Amino acid sequence: MKTKSVIASILFADIKGSSKVKSDSLKEIIADKFDNIKMHLLNDSNHFFYKSMGDGVLICSYDYLDMADIALKIRDDIKTTNWKKLGFESNLSIRIGIHLQKISLKEEKGFVFDVFGSGVDTAARIEPVTEENSVYCSRAFYNFLFQEETKHFKAIPLGLLPLAKDYGDMELYKLLWSHESGNEGEMNQYDLVFSSSTMDFAEIPIPKLKVKFTEDQKNSFVTNSFTDIQKYFKTALMVFNEKVPNVEVSFIESLDEKFACKIFYKGELKCKCKIWARDKFSPFTNFRSIAYSENYQEMTSDNRFNQWITVDDNAEHVFLNISNMGKFNNRIGFTYNQINSKKAAEVLWVSFIHPFEEM
Repeated sequence: MKTKSVIASILFADIKGSSKVKSDSLKEIIADKFDNIKMHLLNDSNHFFYKSMGDGVLICSYDYLDMADIALKIRDDIKTTNWKKLGFESNLSIRIGIHLQKISLKEEKGFVFDVFGSGVDTAARIEPVTEENSVYCSRAFYNFLFQEETKHFKAIPLGLLPLAKDYGDMELYKLLWSHESGNEGEMNQYDLVFSSSTMDFAEIPIPKLKVKFTEDQKNSFVTNSFTDIQKYFKTALMVFNEKVPNVEVSFIESLDEKFACKIFYKGELKCKCKIWARDKFSPFTNFRSIAYSENYQEMTSDNRFNQWITVDDNAEHVFLNISNMGKFNNRIGFTYNQINSKKAAEVLWVSFIHPFEEM
């Protein structure tokens, strides 16, 4: 058995919620699903390694076009399956992460027995932070794919996101079929045919290419960031309620991309804020923004805010900037330029709960 290094696309996929499935017969259904995917989607031309892990798979391919096609078809298969009809309490979902990097192969007589290396580890860290029924890919994979392919696929920039297990931040993209929106609902059937030629990449130095991000991409990034901030506050309120005695919390969500939070301490209103997405921050830009107010009187009035978050890019990745208008912006440990949605949510949350630090 020999070991060699190649540049390859690496895919990790995992069924979300499968660990809660206790029935052996239902676990077998999940395993059979991946066996069917392997049988119908994979062949000797579009991949060179497949490893099943019960409720997930690792797939490697020399061809990034093949890998994008495989990833989205797996997503569609899992998403359109009627899991309740198969005996599950609720429909299952899948998370798929893709990376492209040099990895090491253990092979004998042309058959790959195992793969390893930091490229495999990175793909494994992308998958857990992917939203349900979605495919996230790294900037490296994005660069290869879209240097020649724009007809069948598109990608929404997600900015710098923290990977699982404190693996650091990485610029990620949400991979879609070209006709999809960022919040696609029901999926259709697809009949896409790609070249099945297998490419064995040599080590190719790839420079950082300048990217011109569209207005739609930036607006989608703001929309996704607002959703992340909303999830952060909802979770943070629950944790705050559990950890701090004598408090009651309130979370009010509006249909027009607004939410408000309140914290009562011993029956007295101690903190309140409203956060909402704005279609245009000013007459000088068409990009969406996010506003934060601690002085709001009602949900319908949007003319008062303490801090605001805007979108920008540096021709390499998209990021958020938070204003220096708020009175807590000199707080040590926070960065306010070129931040991701998690950091933005953290900055706003600290401003929100600041009255408790003065008690």
